[in-house]
Amino acid sequence: DMINNIAVVPDLGTGAGGAGGSSGSGSRRYITAGRDGFVKVWHPNLTLHKAIDVGNTTSWLSACCWMQKSRKLAVASSSFRIFFYDSSFSQITHIDHKDGTPLCLGYTETHENKSPEKEILMVGDDKGYVTVFPLDAADWDQEPKPDGKPEGKPGDEGLKIKKASRVKYHKDWVTKVGFVSQLQAMVTCGLDGEINICDVHTNQRKEGRDAVRLHKKGVHSWCWCKSYKFFASGGSDRQIIIWNPYTQKAMNYLQGHNAPVLDVLVNEAQHQLISMSVDKVVKVWDILNYQCIQTFTDKTEYKPEDRLTCMAFDEEGPALVLCSSLINVLPVSVKVETSRTHLAPIVGALHNDVFHQIISGDNMGTISVWDIQTGKLEFEFRRAHQDHKMTCMAFDRSKRCLYTGGEEGAVKLWNFSSGQQLRTFTMKQPAEIRSLLWAKEGPNSFVVGLAWDRRIYVWPDSRKQIVEPQYVLEDFTGQGHTDDVTCLSRLSSVSGLLATGGDDGYVCFWKIQETSAGHGASSRRYRLCDTSQAPSHGVASTEGSGDRVRKGKKGSEVHTTGNKRVSHTTQPQGYPDSPSSLTAEGHSSGWPEDLSGLEADTGLASFGVERTVFLEHKACLLTIHADGSPRLWSTKQAEFLGKLDFMASPDEVMEDKMEVITSIYADDDNTWLFTGHADGWVRIWDLTMVTAKPDMKKGLLLFKEMHLHQMAVTSLQHFEISGKVVIVSASSDWTVAMHTMDGARIGNFSHRGPQWRLSDQTTWCDQPPPSTEEGIRGPEDDDRWGISPRRTAGGPGGHRDGATTKGTVPGIGIGVGMRTPRASKVRTRPVIPAPVHSGQGDFGKLSVVERFKPDLTLAEQERQRLQKFAVSEHTHRSGKVWSRR
Repeated sequence: DMINNIAVVPDLGTGAGGAGGSSGSGSRRYITAGRDGFVKVWHPNLTLHKAIDVGNTTSWLSACCWMQKSRKLAVASSSFRIFFYDSSFSQITHIDHKDGTPLCLGYTETHENKSPEKEILMVGDDKGYVTVFPLDAADWDQEPKPDGKPEGKPGDEGLKIKKASRVKYHKDWVTKVGFVSQLQAMVTCGLDGEINICDVHTNQRKEGRDAVRLHKKGVHSWCWCKSYKFFASGGSDRQIIIWNPYTQKAMNYLQGHNAPVLDVLVNEAQHQLISMSVDKVVKVWDILNYQCIQTFTDKTEYKPEDRLTCMAFDEEGPALVLCSSLINVLPVSVKVETSRTHLAPIVGALHNDVFHQIISGDNMGTISVWDIQTGKLEFEFRRAHQDHKMTCMAFDRSKRCLYTGGEEGAVKLWNFSSGQQLRTFTMKQPAEIRSLLWAKEGPNSFVVGLAWDRRIYVWPDSRKQIVEPQYVLEDFTGQGHTDDVTCLSRLSSVSGLLATGGDDGYVCFWKIQETSAGHGASSRRYRLCDTSQAPSHGVASTEGSGDRVRKGKKGSEVHTTGNKRVSHTTQPQGYPDSPSSLTAEGHSSGWPEDLSGLEADTGLASFGVERTVFLEHKACLLTIHADGSPRLWSTKQAEFLGKLDFMASPDEVMEDKMEVITSIYADDDNTWLFTGHADGWVRIWDLTMVTAKPDMKKGLLLFKEMHLHQMAVTSLQHFEISGKVVIVSASSDWTVAMHTMDGARIGNFSHRGPQWRLSDQTTWCDQPPPSTEEGIRGPEDDDRWGISPRRTAGGPGGHRDGATTKGTVPGIGIGVGMRTPRASKVRTRPVIPAPVHSGQGDFGKLSVVERFKPDLTLAEQERQRLQKFAVSEHTHRSGKVWSRR
């Protein structure tokens, strides 16, 4: 049955030995009192130590209390009695409480030398009265009942406490009574909405103190924060009120619960307030700034009532203990002081030009908000996706809210200034979200997510709490991506044009478009590939061809010059309003016919696409491929423009002088291209010569290179603030740093500091990035957060063109974006988290995330695919072979 109350006993003593005593937790125990009439004693690992039938299965137990000085257990029963047990849980005696049903218990030790009483027991009942029982050692000098039954015999009256006093403080039930030693006061609260501060010895209100009436409805619980000397109380009005005991006035109101608050308590060690509401929502508040830093919901379905009833904090654990009909223990993750920005692989670091902040997040779900001017941490909340990894982040249009995607297939919208979750975007068949962005089509705005199932999910920017996808963009003809889709970009800031790149080397253009009949959406698809290395396998190579063939009759093939498009005009099935079927006065977009007829064995697919960036002012899409080379695509003509080279000088190609590109970013004016590399270098390339014209120079000239980190650079941002042009970079060393364009380090964003003033160069922290020996976890040290349940750290990958690397890039192998390679697929490049353009909280669940079982049919499916498609044996410059599955 339901548990009504729980007590944490830090030291039960030797008398509590017995079965299970070797649990490694010493004599610490949890004691629960339930509606089934049983008191149960639990080890911290939740193994049952002992069960006591106090109510003889006929009486509810409303409360229990451990009396530390006499080492006794007091239990309140609906049979109008309070029972007492010794440390071995043998019944000693009881006290009759016939004037009302005891509902709550409080306890304190008395320190008055003149008083013979050593302990005081406080009892609140359903009539609004509080009874105070002073107890001394002589009260316990009694023999146990001869029959041993908790209820005793009909004539048994139990203990007689001569100095007991009973006073009415409330007009309704008393919900909590306790003692605050710093105030030397007994504090009570009730369902009448009042809180009283009383003298426990006289059992009267403190002189000159009236009842505290801050709540509009009943008060269920209160707690005292001894570090900051304030009370926090919660009740049926669904808010937590912080108030001063001396002025009895409110200091702050904490709002966020959507149901009555049943319990509040303080975690003094980490300066936190914890609240629990009846709808199974637990919130953690920072008592320094009164902000909610974590919210989690207990998803367990309890019976007979699906709600939480009480909670307690185990300081020795440390752990939070939640009770319903079962007990749940949530261990506390103790903060570790570190010079790094995060304690897990960083998902991204985004610049917010509205609030002048950097918002960074890691795959454990910790989101931090930093002040750019000083590097100070302004706010942080954790476990954004509960027990699942966070994989990507993006701002909404106004940059006032933050979208996060997780491996469980959910997208969440946050107020990142308060940590409040605003809404959740879901999908019917969950698949890990790879990338996120905000898009606009006509008057409507959308949230677009790329998932590992090769689908693009489009959610309306709705105000509902739970939002389902409005459109799902995918290929039904088999002529889209033939391998995993790795990256997603927006091709317009005013319309729903999208681009995806895949491991198959193809670039596909998509469009979010509502049909004229209003029956949903269709995607205008263009599949492009690098035709500069196309062999002649049934499709003639266009290399060197001087003629450009325009669209012919239906069913005919269209070929263009070497760096132009190659298309088949066959109408794809299932898309009645695709571009080739639209009339001139229809929904023409200026793009040519669908380029989707290339067979998988034509050899036209280049190395897999790993990074994409849209150059809006040049109407081009720039992609980085697995061979390390950039390629350029026209977004107006939907065609391949050419393969570029990274140039150290106008006459020198970089070739193999660079490590793998792990991040990419272009400035707003499309003047500079920033690339981050696996060895921690950041390079800046000149984009002024890049155009969509055929006579464009086929090279990106190096402007500057800087060694900003010692490990892979995973995210880049470039902006101007206070007259200074800066670069913010995130690295696999779990650090986010800010530099000038000249490479001068301004500082690291860190909890521990040091901090800086951007306007004062003497305060800049020109220190090297943290060493790789500073505690970065390797795959062998990984915990349950290090690797996704469906992926391993040994992701596909390696270096290009003969460059060798053992294992994965340091710090990346356990990061985001790793997926299990298939047996028939050989790759030599690491899959690094894609650039992001777009609660681990203090409490983690006791049970680890369940691992997904492998799909044993996958290998057989791959064998069939290999038999159907020929294996491409095209040899590249390095002699490496790219095997198609």
